[in-house]
Amino acid sequence: MKNLAVRWLGLFIFFVGVSGFGQSGPPALPPDPLLQIFNFPTNFVAPFGAVPLAYSNIFSVPVWRGNALVLEMTNAEPAYLQYNLVETNGNTNLSFTTGTIILFVAPDWASADTNQYGTGPGERAYFIAAGDWSTGSPNGFFGLSADPYGTNLSFWGMSNAVTTTYVNTSISWSSNAWHALEIEYSPSNSFIYVDGQLTASGIGVTVVPGTNTWTNGLWIGSDSAGFEQARGAFWHMETWDIQWGGALTSGWTNLLSQITTWQTGQGGGGFGTMGMGSGLLTPDGGCTNCITGTNVCNVYLANMSSMPDANGDGGTTFVFSIEGGMTGAAYDVFTATNLMGAGITNSTWTWLGEGTNCGTYQITNQPTGPSFYVLGTPLPAADGSGLTQAYEALVHSTSSAGDGIAGFYKLMHGLSLSSSIAVPSLTSISIPTCPIP
Repeated sequence: MKNLAVRWLGLFIFFVGVSGFGQSGPPALPPDPLLQIFNFPTNFVAPFGAVPLAYSNIFSVPVWRGNALVLEMTNAEPAYLQYNLVETNGNTNLSFTTGTIILFVAPDWASADTNQYGTGPGERAYFIAAGDWSTGSPNGFFGLSADPYGTNLSFWGMSNAVTTTYVNTSISWSSNAWHALEIEYSPSNSFIYVDGQLTASGIGVTVVPGTNTWTNGLWIGSDSAGFEQARGAFWHMETWDIQWGGALTSGWTNLLSQITTWQTGQGGGGFGTMGMGSGLLTPDGGCTNCITGTNVCNVYLANMSSMPDANGDGGTTFVFSIEGGMTGAAYDVFTATNLMGAGITNSTWTWLGEGTNCGTYQITNQPTGPSFYVLGTPLPAADGSGLTQAYEALVHSTSSAGDGIAGFYKLMHGLSLSSSIAVPSLTSISIPTCPIP
């Protein structure tokens, strides 16, 4: 019989199903001209109600502000994130005529040039793609991609087998370094801003996907088959139906300094604690006779064991499987070495990564003394930050306005909350909560 609360196995293992804290709100239609914010929470539901049509082989991780999408399959297997172009509530997620797209990216590849000596992505790498992917795209295509060498970034379209590049710019990127992209376009012109600087101007957008292809959706990080992947991390994408003249990423220098400070605190590296370093959660196959369910709250650790690290570094490797819960839901795993006071939120918890039910995972470089582990469900936090309730309760302080969308806008765009740019709002409804066993 699996114990849902406490278990001894070499380490002292403490499990709690997930904490439910607070309330959240239904998506509101965005204020014009803001179309959509994609902030990549664990369920990938965007603040204005864009629910993904499909996704595979991707995961969401907390970063210095909100969450980031990590798409990292090196084209060996499909990996993709797909949204509607037009939601059932009438909200349009992307404009094909006049608009601005901003996206913050950290590729896992380096450019194949004399500055970086990398390999590039190896084939065309899509950051954004929409429309018709058939040969020659007779019905229209719209996309932003890098070339196979990772030395050029192109905003382009295709119709009736004719490819039209609206604007392109050269890039020289190192692996795992963050960059700000701002693409602006209209029927008469187009622009690419990289890291807050205008790097290229081009012609107007003349080829757009026909309405008969809109059901193909909007794809982030890959083509419609999940290949030709941009590969890396993607943080905070916005779509607008006006041009901003580079204003939305003009504060990149200030934002990059905050990113750098965060990375330094995490040990450096472009991805920080995105599951790619020593001591973090890594998949270790599936589990046999797995117990599944449909209740997102009823999840628990099982098949737990600990052993010395294989590299002889003096640490331990903790192995476990996740059972119960909802199929496909991403559950956070946290650890602490001491419990403080009567509530688990009083302790210092570290986020280790995410896993899904019926998966087996291992965490290396763990302490040899007592350690405590907890699973967190993907229920969203109330402040619209894109974090989960569990993450905010255990790791992330919610006392600052900077944790919410309003504070985020103030940080990223350098705006006061009384600015003329409307700040998205969330109205309140009840959401499910998970009691602590």
